[in-house]
Amino acid sequence: MNAVIPEQKDQAANRKKKGSAGGRPVSHDADLYKERNTVKRLINTLNTELTAWQNATNTDQRQVNWQFTTHDARIKLRHLYPKH
Repeated sequence: MNAVIPEQKDQAANRKKKGSAGGRPVSHDADLYKERNTVKRLINTLNTELTAWQNATNTDQRQVNWQFTTHDARIKLRHLYPKH
């Protein structure tokens, strides 16, 4: 099975330093790496768009807007907790 992610330069240098004891170089499939990268970027794009859609949907469905002045807060509280 070929590796999808290319070998790091420092790892390749350490392997070459060891000579024959360094093992065989990792074979890298560039086409498979490009496909994997494309899929990963597409998933990240979808996640970003999904997050934006969720935020917009949640904002639209929010029933209470808590951003108001003190005067408005008093009015709202009087409606919620009327005196008998």
